[in-house]
Amino acid sequence: MKKGLIILLLAILLISIFTFAGFAKAIKVGFVAANMGADSNVLAYQGMKNYCERMGWDLQSIDCEGDITRYSSNIINLISNKVDAIVLTCGEKTLIEEGVVAAEKAGIPVFLSDTENIGNTIVNATSNCWAMGAFLASHAID
Repeated sequence: MKKGLIILLLAILLISIFTFAGFAKAIKVGFVAANMGADSNVLAYQGMKNYCERMGWDLQSIDCEGDITRYSSNIINLISNKVDAIVLTCGEKTLIEEGVVAAEKAGIPVFLSDTENIGNTIVNATSNCWAMGAFLASHAID
């Protein structure tokens, strides 16, 4: 449910940006996942893929395959592929900073999902880990 809400918020922001920017061409969205072996990454990707298909957008996906040190290089690869926007999921500030700065210089907006914000991004949609932990702990104790 929370991942679906995150994807919905990201989609609304992407629509707003590209609608007001007056894009006449097909939109290319880059998606960088930490590890597509993780359910959270798969759900975020699937939601984005479904939305992009409905909108007629091209989605380019890159999986770090658990090697989170590849975040920035993957972002830079997407910049080279001339995407119009980049979505990152499950990253950390120090690992994405170089790529996000490069995207900003290229004029490409970056959207985050459960990723530490570095301040050069459009939005960071996160889940409430404290509430999830409290909920799980209460079930374990009860």
